[in-house]
Amino acid sequence: MRLFPGDPVLFLYPFGIKKCSSIFSQNKPIKKEIAFYVFRTDLVGKGRWLSVGILLLILAIGIFLRTYRFHDFLLFEKDQVRDAALVEAVLHGLEPWPLLGPSMRGSGETKDELFRVGPVFVYFQILSAKLFGMRPTVLAYPDWLFSVLTLPLFFVVMHRLFSVPISILITALFSVAFFPLQYGRFAWNPNALPFFTLLFVLSLAAVLEKRDRTPWPAVVALGVAMGIGIQLHALALLSFSITLVLACGASFFLCVKKKEMNRSFSRKGFAIRFCVFLAVVGGLNAPQIESEVSSGFSNTRTLFSSPVREGKGSAFSVKGVAEALLCQAQANFHSISSLSGEECILPSKKLFASGTAGKKAREKTPFFFLAASLVFSLVGFFLCGRRFWRETDQAKKTLLGTFLLFSLVFFLLMIPILASGFLEYRYFLPVFFLPFLFLGFLFGSDHSRKSAARNIAALVLLGGFFYSNMSTIFTTYRTLSSGFGNDGHSVYLGEIEAMVSFLHRESSGAASISGKDDILKNLFPPLFFVAKQEGLSLSRGEEGEGTGVHLRISKRSGHNSKDADKKSCGSFGNFLVCRDEPPN
Repeated sequence: MRLFPGDPVLFLYPFGIKKCSSIFSQNKPIKKEIAFYVFRTDLVGKGRWLSVGILLLILAIGIFLRTYRFHDFLLFEKDQVRDAALVEAVLHGLEPWPLLGPSMRGSGETKDELFRVGPVFVYFQILSAKLFGMRPTVLAYPDWLFSVLTLPLFFVVMHRLFSVPISILITALFSVAFFPLQYGRFAWNPNALPFFTLLFVLSLAAVLEKRDRTPWPAVVALGVAMGIGIQLHALALLSFSITLVLACGASFFLCVKKKEMNRSFSRKGFAIRFCVFLAVVGGLNAPQIESEVSSGFSNTRTLFSSPVREGKGSAFSVKGVAEALLCQAQANFHSISSLSGEECILPSKKLFASGTAGKKAREKTPFFFLAASLVFSLVGFFLCGRRFWRETDQAKKTLLGTFLLFSLVFFLLMIPILASGFLEYRYFLPVFFLPFLFLGFLFGSDHSRKSAARNIAALVLLGGFFYSNMSTIFTTYRTLSSGFGNDGHSVYLGEIEAMVSFLHRESSGAASISGKDDILKNLFPPLFFVAKQEGLSLSRGEEGEGTGVHLRISKRSGHNSKDADKKSCGSFGNFLVCRDEPPN
């Protein structure tokens, strides 16, 4: 049975079939074995509309997962409140449009010394709020939009490297992959990086291939990807810039070596395209450039004097590089499977120690995940390198080479960052594409028995990744829909609004709330912002302090679970909010 009639198709033939000349239009017998056959064509021909229909269905599923209950399940924490307060101040004319954007964690000793990225992320939010109103959900629309746009762009990029069925299968997996999916469902400055990373690599590869004859859309796309991408995160600023310089330098060197810099090369055409690229990047970064010039480039100096640099002394040792490779492997596997927690696991000496300490360390270490991560990434990098070395199609070779160069630059930048203790998988968001490339290259491209075994392995992995991601999605849905998403760290808008409604109902327009610091430090900022939008004056204070009715918030436990039945108490998942005094 054909999966994609008329397009590249994947066949599975069980034992016992001796002839299939009617299917293959060949008169050759087939041995009694499982065989996979891949027929390569484009999205044209007899079955193209079925292929397009399947792709549209995949895109629809991906959009649905990024949109369903977007408001209720919206992550709304301190960083989002900070950005929302700035946007609200700009809309009300209390603050000018900022020249710089969010600050970078760990880039300075104090908040005033932190490096700040460009303001484009805040500009997107301001424009969204102007169009649709000042609400927390509206501020996440730009990140949602770029997450949706990443789906078709991802297929386009994969189709440049793989056949249509492989591209569709990988895109189907990407559409349900929990790691990139979750970052398209709330507002945060790095969340749009998957889209702009793909756009940057794709357009840069086109420029490297065509040079002085690069189509204008590719030139403008590279300028847009560069101009916006470097404003979303400091890692993107460095990795995009270094990759661009190295790629262009390597391309120029190869041109000189091959003696291609002759009369056929239009210096004028190249110069015009280069000026247009600079104009697009400069125009998009005009506010940041203005800030740097007026401040004597103090923000740039902050970046290069970041405390993260302190890890460089030992970061590039054998141990530091090995731990970075292990962390990269885990991030790759997590990106495509959603397995493990939120940060890398680096085995320490305790793992091999004897006694109680060693036993506890081994019990907490998921050896299967570590082993699977290493094997998957090592095999994947080997397949990518071999394909790059053997590739005869210059366009594919250039695109794959650009991907690998960007990944290498990003990895080298991550070594000192990981050595400084920043182990969260979210830092690897710009290289989310790596494990999908690994899986794509695992599929065979010929009719050999070896290729059949690779196809079987790839399909088994594909099915396993589908299952693990869908399991994570359903588990997360059950948690959030039951109202137990807020855990003292993660804060979700739907649950916050339910709390504010209770506070509003129990007060007469003013209330103060108290609780343990480890609870309120994350819950109070979103509570305060939403309460303010609902016309409730909310303050933080101990009993007898603050204004209006006093309420206390605590984590639900066995000793206070009976309080949930009281009229003066409200139960909100993991938390309990109770009124200490009746309203006046």
